Amino acid sequence: MKYMFFSGKGGVGKTTISSATALNLALNGKKTLIVSTDPASNLSDIFEQNLKEEETKIKGVDNLYASEINAADSLEKYRAKVLGDSIKGLDNDVISMIEEEFKSPCTEEIASFDSFTGFIARKDFDVIIFDTAPTGHTLRLMSLPLKWTTYIEEVKKGEGRTCMGPVTNIEGSIEIYNEALKILTDKTATNFLFVMRPQDLSFYETLRSIEEIKSIGITNIEILINHVLPDKLAKFNIFEEQYKLNEKIIEQAKKTGYKIKKYYLMPEEIKGLDSLKKFILMEDKNFAVKYFDKFFNSDDNNNAGGDHNIINNNNSAISDLYSLNKNNSDLINRINSDAINSTKFIFFIGKGGTGKSTVSLLTGLYLSKYKNKKTLVVSVDPASHIGKIMGVESVSEEPVQVENKNLFLSVISPESALSDYKADTLQFFQKVSNNADSLKVLEEELNSPCTLEIAYFKKFYNYFKLGDGKNNIKENTDADININAEGNLNLNIKINNDIQNNAYAYAGLKDEFDYIIFDTAPTGHALRLLFLAFEYQKENKNNSSADDDKKDEELEFLINTIKDKEKTYFSLVLYPEFTPIEEAYRAYNDLKEAGIDVSFLSINYLLNEELKSIKFFKDKIEQESKYLNVIKEKFNLPSLYFEQYPFEINYRNIEKFLKNSFKL
Repeated sequence: MKYMFFSGKGGVGKTTISSATALNLALNGKKTLIVSTDPASNLSDIFEQNLKEEETKIKGVDNLYASEINAADSLEKYRAKVLGDSIKGLDNDVISMIEEEFKSPCTEEIASFDSFTGFIARKDFDVIIFDTAPTGHTLRLMSLPLKWTTYIEEVKKGEGRTCMGPVTNIEGSIEIYNEALKILTDKTATNFLFVMRPQDLSFYETLRSIEEIKSIGITNIEILINHVLPDKLAKFNIFEEQYKLNEKIIEQAKKTGYKIKKYYLMPEEIKGLDSLKKFILMEDKNFAVKYFDKFFNSDDNNNAGGDHNIINNNNSAISDLYSLNKNNSDLINRINSDAINSTKFIFFIGKGGTGKSTVSLLTGLYLSKYKNKKTLVVSVDPASHIGKIMGVESVSEEPVQVENKNLFLSVISPESALSDYKADTLQFFQKVSNNADSLKVLEEELNSPCTLEIAYFKKFYNYFKLGDGKNNIKENTDADININAEGNLNLNIKINNDIQNNAYAYAGLKDEFDYIIFDTAPTGHALRLLFLAFEYQKENKNNSSADDDKKDEELEFLINTIKDKEKTYFSLVLYPEFTPIEEAYRAYNDLKEAGIDVSFLSINYLLNEELKSIKFFKDKIEQESKYLNVIKEKFNLPSLYFEQYPFEINYRNIEKFLKNSFKL
């Protein structure tokens, strides 16, 4: 039995390469299951088939099955597994208490993790392939077997309750978790493949992630380099710089000592079995040479590759750079002109690899430098690189000022969020109680892997407190701590209390920002973070009696701010291909259902019409035009437009990119 994990930063091509690998193994007689652990999975899109958590046979090919771990399905399955028939015969009060436990914000992660370990326990396939979520979330998933087994063992020695109720309810899972840990660290059984692009930031992220994955005992590692430019593109001077960078990064990757594999950039969208089969055939050098020859051995390309001039043509969004710049400036100026005398918030949300960080930074640069607005760009992506893009050595929670005095950067770190939350919660508890039994239970609860999600949310929430001065939201230091009749700890701390007055209240942030821009994690995780606010709001209301006047004003303020269309703007970032469009549309509907309106789109990676003179890009540009019409019909929203450049955006060239994106 073999296991293969495909990981990497969002948008590097994990799903494409993992799906092609699964198909290739199946075609070669191996019974293969591919499982997506990404909350924003697009396996269904690439196989053009409706997939659920229960494995589904892929039509048109023997031996191939696929599954998408779905949070809702996992939760229901986990609930049935933990409770079984034990809920029968219980009185209504006990049932209500159990139901509330299953509504806790961390339960979905536990359930999804349980589904993941369930797949590892399977023995009825030759190979199981995991198409994982972007790096930061995958590293957490890989470390959970160790954390959960340790946590359960520790709780058994103590009070005997976990964040999901009595440890006896989940003790049976410890054997599965131990088996998962054993399999993950067995280099003869498990292969971990990092997918990257031949770019500095992608390579840096890969090396960092390799070190983290090695720290939990996974050592059988390979590096897959995707979107490598075909050699013949190098003859066009607009690709010369990127081609040289490709070669430099590939050479550096080879020096790491890990097995390296290259996958070339293809001029067509990879979607459906036929295109996946062609992608597999590209691994054959002779096939690849013949494939690329039909694009480059032609007189059609004789006039291409000159200066980056604009060719006027109505088929592309990037046919008239002046109009694009004016459109982008006008849209942001309209937001800026809204007569709201308080901090405004902008969220950029989208599939991994759509360019959320770049779009966030460009918008922040435009507002701070050319509109003289004090602007903070916050990354809530565990794999954030906003500091490296802007040439800032180190970025943490406390905002760092960049060269432009009005622009600041901040990153929410999962590690510091967890550490601060634990320390501050214990400190707050000790200020209001000296009950040793309660303290012991609290410490056990804080060591639960569930705690990270709560800690991360609290860090995110704190950025919305920066406007307190103008919004007159008072401090609330109420806490209710007690031991109930069963001997279990009840700790109800308001979202805004004394623990927020230490690490959570950054001393350097007394002044308000005009704009706070959130560069979010990939879609599923970003939505999860947002929806936590709604879950905490429900939990707060459920835990309050009808005449309770201790309403959590801070939490209500957060919800109201998120839903206020004049204070908070949501932009879905996408590019003109099927999968990012469909994922953006799913997010659009999820947000709408929660009462959040999307304000505008950010359409990225648009090819300039000049490239149409290179046959390699001709079909892709025509396909792009069709998808732009699909976007218009599906969303009917105002949009920002950003061009795709044949080089990596960094602090040396971002000013040039800014000028090519806005009317300056």
